[in-house]
Amino acid sequence: MIALPVMRGRGATVLNWCCRMQIFLEEPSHEGMAQELLLPHLEADQRLMVLCDKGINTSICEVLSAIVKG
Repeated sequence: MIALPVMRGRGATVLNWCCRMQIFLEEPSHEGMAQELLLPHLEADQRLMVLCDKGINTSICEVLSAIVKG
């Protein structure tokens, strides 16, 4: 599956800042164009885990920034 981060109704360039994802199947189907996935405020690694758990293998965005805690 392919995910497109969305913020304010547009494609988001930074995955960290969006709370919605449009999910598309890699192969077209008759079930509908896209599904919406709501993401709560999560750390970068937690966000990736949610996407992986949903079976998403591609995200169309420019950046997923990580905060290094020391």
